[in-house]
Amino acid sequence: MKINIDFGFAEWSLISGVALYLNSEIALGVSLCAIAVIAATLRSAVRFQNQQQEAEDRKKLHMDFNDAGIGLAGAINELFVSPDRKKTVH
Repeated sequence: MKINIDFGFAEWSLISGVALYLNSEIALGVSLCAIAVIAATLRSAVRFQNQQQEAEDRKKLHMDFNDAGIGLAGAINELFVSPDRKKTVH
């Protein structure tokens, strides 16, 4: 599993909120910490949705390749194995 660490808005909001909270700016510090939690949750939800979409796309592509392989096998079978095939191919 690949671990990806982003240091973005949520992390900066959390650091700023804790710093403000420790410097007696309690309301602003708690507000920034709450914003950080919400932002991190939303970012995780978007990532999870993107991963699910990529998995569905890979599954659809695999099914398309499988269907193409079945079609190709049927064409080859009809060309070479068919009992009513002609001696020449035009």
